[in-house]
Amino acid sequence: MTCKDLTASLGLDLNLLFGWWWANPVATLALIPFLLKEGGEAICNEN
Repeated sequence: MTCKDLTASLGLDLNLLFGWWWANPVATLALIPFLLKEGGEAICNEN
């Protein structure tokens, strides 16, 4: 699964189980530091 699929799945599961409608946006925001780190590494290793 891609990161996008994992966050969507986690957010939807928490919404269904506990009614936490805000879980999907929070999971997506939590993914931003990881994506920035991976993007930076990809750019540095491109050379």
